Amino acid sequence: MGQPLISRDPSGYDASLRWAASPGAVSYRVYWRAAWSSDWQREQTVSNVTRFVLPNVSIDDFVFGVAAIGPDGQQSLISAYVSPDRPIPPAKLAN
Repeated sequence: MGQPLISRDPSGYDASLRWAASPGAVSYRVYWRAAWSSDWQREQTVSNVTRFVLPNVSIDDFVFGVAAIGPDGQQSLISAYVSPDRPIPPAKLAN
């Protein structure tokens, strides 16, 4: 499904999730859990879309994931939303 993308658009608060379409998928299932929990706590099945907004759910408090569902009801592994690696600039030494 490719790297899922997460933002606060358009409200500046709500969790806005995007993902690449998975060939053969007929729907998707969005998962989320509290940041301190190790198990998925909530889920919602959505239609064959590649964007979903969770109103009043902050991306700072939850971990999100998405899975594709095929025509036979089989589900893919859950792809979690993670921050991409950010390059660390070299340290500048004071003279």
